[in-house]
Amino acid sequence: MIWAGTSDFSYSDTCYSATTQFNLISTTPDSVRWDFGDVNSGTANFTSGTFTTHIFSNPTSYTITMIAYTGGIGDTCRKTIQILTSPQPNLGSNFNLCEGTTQLLNPGTSNTFNYLWSDGSTGINYVVDSTEEVIVTVTDAQGCIGIDTVNATWIQIPDVNLGANASFCQGQNITLNAFWPNATYLWQDGSTNSGLVATTTGNYIVEVTDAGCTGTDQVDLIFDPVPVINFGNDTTLCKGIPLFLDATTPNAKYVWQDGSTNAYYFVYDPGTYSVNVQVGACIGRDTLVIDQQEQPVVELGEDTILCYGQPYLLNAYNYGASYQWSDGSTSSTIQPNQPGLYYVLAKNQCGSDADSVNVILEICNCLVYIPTAFSPNRDNKNETFNYSYNCTDFTANFTIYNRIGQVVFSSDNPDIAWDGSFNGKEATEGIYYYVLKYKGYDSGSFIDIKRKGYVTLVR
Repeated sequence: MIWAGTSDFSYSDTCYSATTQFNLISTTPDSVRWDFGDVNSGTANFTSGTFTTHIFSNPTSYTITMIAYTGGIGDTCRKTIQILTSPQPNLGSNFNLCEGTTQLLNPGTSNTFNYLWSDGSTGINYVVDSTEEVIVTVTDAQGCIGIDTVNATWIQIPDVNLGANASFCQGQNITLNAFWPNATYLWQDGSTNSGLVATTTGNYIVEVTDAGCTGTDQVDLIFDPVPVINFGNDTTLCKGIPLFLDATTPNAKYVWQDGSTNAYYFVYDPGTYSVNVQVGACIGRDTLVIDQQEQPVVELGEDTILCYGQPYLLNAYNYGASYQWSDGSTSSTIQPNQPGLYYVLAKNQCGSDADSVNVILEICNCLVYIPTAFSPNRDNKNETFNYSYNCTDFTANFTIYNRIGQVVFSSDNPDIAWDGSFNGKEATEGIYYYVLKYKGYDSGSFIDIKRKGYVTLVR
């Protein structure tokens, strides 16, 4: 111990991993600075205050330096303390217990120490036979304490029940379910899913393991032959022509999809049709999906006049039909790009139909006129400002700005003109800037134009 001056401190609890407390005694300084001599603790090695604590990084001796400052003058006190080694009990990792088993716990410390377990017992060993958190507190002769905790989980052996031995009919898929939460599975065929689909006669065995605890079961299944019903492939009917389905089987009972019980069925409408045919305990089944078509009807519309480049679609679509156009194309639609007579034949298994249309193409010009001035003075002359056009498939955006760049008018509708107002009031006289962006057909092509200019507002 090294001690200088009048200041002194006390300390308590010097067991390793415990919180050692330090308390200034004898003086009442302005401030206190502590250095615990524990460089491995980093910034925690230094602190201040008349009362403080520290957890030392290793069980060894440390020189504690305390400086008490009064009126700017430091009074130093140094003491060397020994941090004692505490018991280090080790109960191991968390573990599982299978139903009907126990686990013996030993903390692995000296049998001269004192023990206190979470159930209040004081022996050196502890027997676990259920789910619980086991805590052991070990105290050595110097009063130092070590604590360890382990969680034991009692696991029920999976209760597997595949059911009783049974007989089924061939074609049935019987799902054997061995599900158990968080378990793994092993069937007689090596598969590892929780369920197994059984389709053949045999002995089915499964092992179900949950956290190392295994339960098992087995079942014998027999699959007998079933009646064979075959309506053929899915098919398409022409509207108004029925289809006869015959499921006649000796000594059988019948149930169709709508609950009827005859051996045969007349189909008039599209849909899914099925029958169960039962002979004894076994049931045969077949299903037929039936589509329905009508004779095609083609209507291409009236002869028409178009601008060159103007999109136009001729549509001959009929459900389930194939197509042959006059130009050799086979799509249900065609877009004319040349003048002439366009002809199409549409046909399916129920019949055919044809139509034609004459398409005339013209060169169309797109002219847009924008005036340079207008006078909204209520004399019913030149009251609004707008543009005029003669374009096909015309779209536009018209925006007008004042001299400081504010938008005073904007519209996507060619029929709406600027009346010379701004924010509900008359706009001042002067020059305004406009931008017109428009699209349309001009001389056989689609144009995209942006025009800028000025207009004078006169009152």
